[in-house]
Amino acid sequence: MKKYLIMLLAVFCLVGCNKQTKKDNNIIDEPVVIDEPTDPEPIDEKIVEINLFHWNQCSHCKDEIAWLTELAERNSYIKINYYEVTEYEELVSKVRKELEIKDQAVPLTVIGSDYILGFGDSTKAKMMNMIEKYHEKDYCDLVTLIVNGEDTEDCYKQNEKK
Repeated sequence: MKKYLIMLLAVFCLVGCNKQTKKDNNIIDEPVVIDEPTDPEPIDEKIVEINLFHWNQCSHCKDEIAWLTELAERNSYIKINYYEVTEYEELVSKVRKELEIKDQAVPLTVIGSDYILGFGDSTKAKMMNMIEKYHEKDYCDLVTLIVNGEDTEDCYKQNEKK
């Protein structure tokens, strides 16, 4: 309500000021048109999807979830998809098969068509490099293709292009 009162006051002020100036210059009065304020255009920012396969009882998984949550709060271009492995057994099996991962360890983090097994200080740097790599270009998300039952063959080629 205040917004409209301020806008109305601004219109009266502009019209009144405008009329005085026009009278002084012997200019015929014309209506003043004020455009509605618009929201700024959103920045076209590339989203990086991080797919985290975790187990609720895993302490390393909990540590990674906390770290990723904090990272996503600081970086609006990061989106995290959480998949608890006991709830998404079929999906995690398909992802492991597609990526030729024989190890059943968690956490399993997949970004684009790259992955990291486990979590610790050494994997944080690797993960940041992966995030940077995929933030700089258009890429395909392997997990999304698997979820949608789509072909993954070209995904690797697309993600290797610079």
